[in-house]
Amino acid sequence: IFRANVFSDVEEPVEKGDVKDIRAIYGLIPNEMKHGRSVALDNDFHCASLVVGGADVDLVIDGAIIDIKTTKKMGIKQYWPQIVGYYVLWDINKEVFHGERKEVSQIGMYFSRFGKLWLQDIAYVRANGNYERVVETLIKAGKAALERSGKDLKEMLVERGCEPDEEDKKSNYWK
Repeated sequence: IFRANVFSDVEEPVEKGDVKDIRAIYGLIPNEMKHGRSVALDNDFHCASLVVGGADVDLVIDGAIIDIKTTKKMGIKQYWPQIVGYYVLWDINKEVFHGERKEVSQIGMYFSRFGKLWLQDIAYVRANGNYERVVETLIKAGKAALERSGKDLKEMLVERGCEPDEEDKKSNYWK
């Protein structure tokens, strides 16, 4: 397993304390997360994830995009831009790339050490007068990051079969 630039050998013995911690954390998971009608794990944003150089969300349960946070302190403010960004990518994939996505009605975070699930209705996010500007800013930042890394977004999209059609290229998302 390679995460956060650290390699962990899955063949290495696991410490009993770690197993105990994981069991305790699992015991805190709310029932609505365990028994969702529709559950997707480690879901990427297909074509839209390329716009930011790659991104995926931990869970999508019954129309809610949920990022799992295993932190020592709960806090929504510091993670708010990330979870809104996930929704924006979901929206871009659906609107620009015509990705087959179910409707999303909520975004949220699950604080695993505390067993607390926080959800916010998408209507709140979309009602923000700056939503379109947030979308444009995310796309511009992603394109700039890709350019700095020497990668060409349009080439990557074509390779993945994601190039938007001519009508889509005229949209605010693609400019």
